[in-house]
Amino acid sequence: MKRLLRIAAVIPETQLIFLCPHYDDVPLTFGGYLGELRKTGLINKKSIRIIHIFSRSNYQARDD
Repeated sequence: MKRLLRIAAVIPETQLIFLCPHYDDVPLTFGGYLGELRKTGLINKKSIRIIHIFSRSNYQARDD
């Protein structure tokens, strides 16, 4: 039987910074974790910062 971790033990750090190139990366990757933090009331104990990082695409058309 697989043992489940308490949500507080998954990422114990209190300051979280997410660096992502797309707006949907954080909810798609960490949505379950953040939702569980919110449900248990632990989200107020975390400092969460999301930084969207965009760069030029290698596939831009007519890039002169």
